Amino acid sequence: KRIDWLKLNKEYKGLWVALDEDETEVVSSARDAKSAYQETVKKGIESPILFRVPSEALSYIGFSCFIK
Repeated sequence: KRIDWLKLNKEYKGLWVALDEDETEVVSSARDAKSAYQETVKKGIESPILFRVPSEALSYIGFSCFIK
């Protein structure tokens, strides 16, 4: 089972999300990482994966620049 990242970005915009260890399910979400983590631990998942969903989608174009 995979997570639909586009759906995740829409549903949890601007929130901290905690995934289970297999990265297959959103276990909790909150405005701050500590709350998301604590809720996940209460549900029996001791090592959740936490990340913050961006408030808005931004494009990124990277390049390398060396200054001498």
